[in-house]
Amino acid sequence: MSEIIDYGRFGERLRRVMPRWDDRGRMTPGEFAAHLADTGPRWELLRAFQEEWGYEPPGGEPRWPRWSESEHEAYVRRLKAEWTGEEDDEFARVDLTLPIPAALDEWWDLPFNSFTYQPRLYWTNPEWPPTVRPDPTGYGVSDGLPPGNPFVGPDDDHRVCVFKAEYQYCNEWGYPAADAALADPKVLVSAEDGWVVQSRSISEFFLQLAVMRLPGHFGWTVRLYEAEPELVDRIRRTFPELGLQPWRELGSRSVAYGAPDAIIYLDGGGYADCPFVVHARTRTALEDLARALGVDWSDDIESPPADAPDPQDTAEPAAPEPLSLRPGQSDPDGRWTVEAVSDQPPSPSEPELPAPLRDAVRTAHDAGVTAVAWRRFEGLGVTVVSGDAAGLVNLWLPDDDDEPAGIGRQSGSVVAVSTERLPTGPAVAAAWSTGTVRLWDVGSGLDATLSLGSGIETLRLDPEGTLTVGGSTGSATLRLDPELLWPRRELTELLYRFTWENLDGGQGPAGEVPDRILAAASADAATAEAALPDLRAALCGGGAVFPATVAAAPYLVLLASDPENHVRGPVLSLLTEIARATAEPADAAADAEPWAEHVRSTIEECLSLVADLLGDADPGVREAAERLLAEFPEQETNSFQQS
Repeated sequence: MSEIIDYGRFGERLRRVMPRWDDRGRMTPGEFAAHLADTGPRWELLRAFQEEWGYEPPGGEPRWPRWSESEHEAYVRRLKAEWTGEEDDEFARVDLTLPIPAALDEWWDLPFNSFTYQPRLYWTNPEWPPTVRPDPTGYGVSDGLPPGNPFVGPDDDHRVCVFKAEYQYCNEWGYPAADAALADPKVLVSAEDGWVVQSRSISEFFLQLAVMRLPGHFGWTVRLYEAEPELVDRIRRTFPELGLQPWRELGSRSVAYGAPDAIIYLDGGGYADCPFVVHARTRTALEDLARALGVDWSDDIESPPADAPDPQDTAEPAAPEPLSLRPGQSDPDGRWTVEAVSDQPPSPSEPELPAPLRDAVRTAHDAGVTAVAWRRFEGLGVTVVSGDAAGLVNLWLPDDDDEPAGIGRQSGSVVAVSTERLPTGPAVAAAWSTGTVRLWDVGSGLDATLSLGSGIETLRLDPEGTLTVGGSTGSATLRLDPELLWPRRELTELLYRFTWENLDGGQGPAGEVPDRILAAASADAATAEAALPDLRAALCGGGAVFPATVAAAPYLVLLASDPENHVRGPVLSLLTEIARATAEPADAAADAEPWAEHVRSTIEECLSLVADLLGDADPGVREAAERLLAEFPEQETNSFQQS
């Protein structure tokens, strides 16, 4: 890798080979079909990108032939056959009258197709032949295209042909059935807000998939679980985007930026395991990038997983690494403190998983299961957590008839998992071979990532709020601080007791309101301030209030009452606007619901908390509290004044 490749210029390479969809209206149908069919340069860009990051075609037969069925789908079909006594038609989900785009056929046959030879790098399941949505068998989770969508005409076929899915089908990628005859149609992804554009063509999609996956295996890596807003802004100002659409998967919206020998991935969706990731072709490139940005991440650099020796090639097992934790050691943020260290390994305490659940746990993982734990919690039922050799952690509540769901994935294999009821409620812990440990609060869904160093092979959560980690060289017991591990845990849990999607706000269904409230509660002042305009638009758009406003008002009062909150005065001002607002205009044929009265009554019930702010040390908070209280003169506001 002697030649430095500037990925800041990747967009130029992309524009030279991608379809020019804007020219479709200026071409005859035949000319445009020929333009789309010229896929050779696009595949060449994919081949070159893979080669730049170190992928070498192994030759021989691919590990995932075109007609392979995913393990998850095979398991579902087998279960259904056991229940009904009938075998499913393997083509029941396929419309055999639809043509298959030429680019999709070509991809399977590429001799340098890294997916077919190393599918474990990709964490996706292909659908071959492509299956339709809505799925007549009920296996696929997505709907078709809604009326009035921007992708097809009102009289066109509104189905979507899915050819790729996130490994547990949380997201699906496909093209409109109406475009099936095109050589290289646009690719859509099923996201939380419906079908949206993922890539401008199938060939671009497979290039983008390689951009998102291969550098993490072949490159040097830095992951920042919390990046300073100034650093993020500097990257966006300094480095060009690669020219790809934001990558939509599991709630994330990852945008890739190009630098010399490096690609920077920033998540704007708020759900990625790590919102700031850099992959570089060399360690030097990472160090040079850090110097250019004025940061030091030398302690965070991870070597390429591709460089790790294959365990099958190791003649003798390596000696176990010693546990690196010491008595009195603590997290810089105070999230944990080592209470005790012993030279004795911890005794195993996880009960064996009941036999009826074992098969379901195994089939929910594409890689070998390496750790399982379970408990029965009052009010929650049986809770099963499992991890595998590819770094995935699944959580499963069998009593709710749910499927196992992925809650975390990191590099390295999962070496241990545990679940227990802490003083704050049920929690889950997982440890990876890299020394990383993650803790989830089940009630709120919040998680925390801890770097506890080498030597961890086992872990155990204890009911009194401690975590014991260890291995063959000893063990350490850590006292956990839940309030620092999971900031705003109680607020988060309270917020998600509502089904916000069923409430209307100023911008339609209010599903994003809890995230906006949590952003306004952020410990980062810039994040909290940036959340306010969206929150105002959702709760008091155009001077009107909505059902979601009534539900949100008590949480706004809690934010204003929190002395650690950075936007207490603006939140009180927003409450004043809400108290003055009118109801949302009602349909002429329907009776108007008095939402303005409802929201005033809700705020009125919280006025004692507002009155407590009249003696606050911040004059801006005092003044904002006075203005809000003045909106309720009938409540004898003067009685709230300090004597």
